[in-house]
Amino acid sequence: MLKKEHKGGFHYHLPWIFFVRALTLWLVLGLGGSGFLAATESAQGAISGSGEELAKDNGLRKTPKKVQIAVFDSGKGSSHESKVTALLKRALKDCADCEYRAYPIYNWSGELSVGRFLSALTRAKEFADILHFSWNIERSPKTADIEEMLQKMAKQGKIIVAAAGESTKHGRKILKLSETVMGKVPGVFLIGELSPRGWLSLQSNYGDELFTALPAPPGMRGSSFSSVAFTGKLAQVLGKYKPDYLLQKIRINRQKSTTLWPRLDRLFEAI
Repeated sequence: MLKKEHKGGFHYHLPWIFFVRALTLWLVLGLGGSGFLAATESAQGAISGSGEELAKDNGLRKTPKKVQIAVFDSGKGSSHESKVTALLKRALKDCADCEYRAYPIYNWSGELSVGRFLSALTRAKEFADILHFSWNIERSPKTADIEEMLQKMAKQGKIIVAAAGESTKHGRKILKLSETVMGKVPGVFLIGELSPRGWLSLQSNYGDELFTALPAPPGMRGSSFSSVAFTGKLAQVLGKYKPDYLLQKIRINRQKSTTLWPRLDRLFEAI
């Protein structure tokens, strides 16, 4: 097997990377066995009987509610943040009662700022119904305070949607989601990127924590952009339904899906 030496060590040529990546996904996600199916059975047990409970309640709020979204991204006005907020604005064009605000979590030099991140979370906690992260990174001692605060907010009932993240630079390793910050947040909706052929992107972080994968908009690549569609659709219906009912319904639809990566219309079916 040919390999080429780089500063960080040895990296195999791309055809072998693709083969190993595909084989890893097959084993971990359980396309031929246990991984994904085990996770599905676990989820089925967790919401056992919930279908009967939902049938007794249409889940509608007595009064429609304004839905507010906090978007955590790079600096305001940056290319990435501008693309994400433009996509969200387009996704919410038919939602008159939806509002979003951008919260920068990187400093002026493009580095993650823990202090800025924690400050943004504190401010967004009072504003937002949905926390959207077009972001995910590997866990480290530096991220411990961020993880703790996110986990606490999730347990308090905040709805959190996040990009699965991917390796976009040569030599950067693809991660198991359990090795990432957002992968350790309970109840998070982790969204990956779906390739044009209907596969999870070969550069994507992976694992049982992945809720689904969606295609990125034309001309764009990455779960930072594919995840926006999920948040936009969620916001459109959240104002009409009680949160517990809505989230349970979405998870039941996910459980019932016969495809590995169900589309938005399947996840939000009968909602």
